[in-house]
Amino acid sequence: MNHSEKFLRHVRALNQFRIREGHCAVPATHVERFANRDIRLGNWVNYTRQRHRKGELPPDRSRSLEMFPGWEWGPLRPGPRRKETRDAEIRQARLRGQSLSQIARNFRLSRQRVHQIVTAKRPVSGSFGLGKISMLVTNQKHSRLEKVKSAN
Repeated sequence: MNHSEKFLRHVRALNQFRIREGHCAVPATHVERFANRDIRLGNWVNYTRQRHRKGELPPDRSRSLEMFPGWEWGPLRPGPRRKETRDAEIRQARLRGQSLSQIARNFRLSRQRVHQIVTAKRPVSGSFGLGKISMLVTNQKHSRLEKVKSAN
């Protein structure tokens, strides 16, 4: 198999990933199953971006990747919003009855990390006719209200 065929196979795997996930921010360790083969897509994307920065990627290959909606050449770092969104999705999956193991596999995290996310105390402020209060939610089944002293 020549380099052009390998590049095309990786581009098709990237397209499969983009259609399924809705973005081109492939995690560095991601392995995509494509055409009955495991393709180390995360490694390939990082290597391709590196070659582009060094000016070693042929222009036709750069153009073919730039045609993907959401493709970026720059360094990709997940922001806090993405992490919060992921954590919310994990909590919702747990509420739907998925096991910690299932969630861990789906999000490529350890069971311990999923447990930490699900049971984390997260402040929710609001007014319930009792003045300003803060609810510390450990999970959706159990909650505790604490009166917060107003600094004003």
